[in-house]
Amino acid sequence: MHHVEVGPLSGRLLRDPANRLLAARSAAGASQPTSESAMVFAPHPDDETLACGGVIALKVRRGARVRIVFLTDGSRSPVASVAPEDLARARATEAKEAAAVLGVPEEDVSLLGFPDGRLGEELDEATSRVRGLLEDWRPHEVYLPWALDPQTDHQSASRIVTAALAGTTRRTVCYQYPVWFWHTWPWVGRSVGSRRSVLGIYWRGLRSLGTVVTRFRWVVDVRSALDTKRAALACHRSQMEVLGDDPAWPTLPDLSGGDFMACFFRGQEAFYRYVVPVGSGGHAENGRAEGR
Repeated sequence: MHHVEVGPLSGRLLRDPANRLLAARSAAGASQPTSESAMVFAPHPDDETLACGGVIALKVRRGARVRIVFLTDGSRSPVASVAPEDLARARATEAKEAAAVLGVPEEDVSLLGFPDGRLGEELDEATSRVRGLLEDWRPHEVYLPWALDPQTDHQSASRIVTAALAGTTRRTVCYQYPVWFWHTWPWVGRSVGSRRSVLGIYWRGLRSLGTVVTRFRWVVDVRSALDTKRAALACHRSQMEVLGDDPAWPTLPDLSGGDFMACFFRGQEAFYRYVVPVGSGGHAENGRAEGR
């Protein structure tokens, strides 16, 4: 089949102004990490570092207590040569090491261990466990995946945390963060099967730009924490390096020729910020958006 490359250069007219907008929002100084306690919910080990490692490090520097909850065990092995149980053990160790680099001690890390790739099958149990953690720790802020992130575990994680916040007995400030949202054109190049598919790529790209403009309005300048973020991400060795001698092992730096990784090291971290009032039901649409 003939493949059409929709490269990142072709998206420059859209991507560059959006990146300048993100930089301008962070430079305005309105979006600042607070010293309030926070819980960060990551569908898989590495999501916490990719999406908000800079914010975590900055909050810790300001004296905030940050707790990280990993919902799945990260055991979905992309190659047959690595056993899922071995990968799960490796990723648990990596998660704790990365958290420590960000300033979060092991006692503030929770590994819920739900099966990677099947979080949607565990909604009730996961919601119950997350609700228990929220009731025990009572954080002022909650970080969770963007509800429309194009990855099923991320969508499920967002649903779980949102449901767990239902009936909250305290005002909670929520920050939804994108991860796989950035793995789309115009942020990275795409190869499609036909020229007709290009129109769909363009349409979805325009919609993603609209999301940046209208939703990801809370943009934090994390340039002073980028070295810490890089060091934490390096701890996720199973995602950053080829495991063993299997050349088929995919790594984050290889995705889209490095363009995907570049999205997380622009110097800003972007969030959809909203407030869940007491007893609101916990849903984003019921919360009051406070983006700037």
